[in-house]
Amino acid sequence: MSTFTSPRRNGGSRVIKFGSWRKVESDNKLEPERKILLAKELGLQPRHFAIWFQNRRARWKNKQLEKDYDDLQESYNKLKVNYENLLKEDEKLKSEVISIL
Repeated sequence: MSTFTSPRRNGGSRVIKFGSWRKVESDNKLEPERKILLAKELGLQPRHFAIWFQNRRARWKNKQLEKDYDDLQESYNKLKVNYENLLKEDEKLKSEVISIL
């Protein structure tokens, strides 16, 4: 069974079961009742769990921004290469037209 670390009051971490993690991982926001229930299930204070969840969401957003940036950078690089190739082809065609005339 897969395990992940969860927050712990003393700054360490505790290993939680995959099923509990899945409940938290699938949501970006949790309803207050659900937050309390999961906090109890993990043996945490609701406020501590809320802060941990907020930090996890912030880390996820940062990773998503990095991924989006990398995707955009790759797309830009491809477009730039394509544009440069089109410019070269344009120059080649212009020179052919001039040589024909």
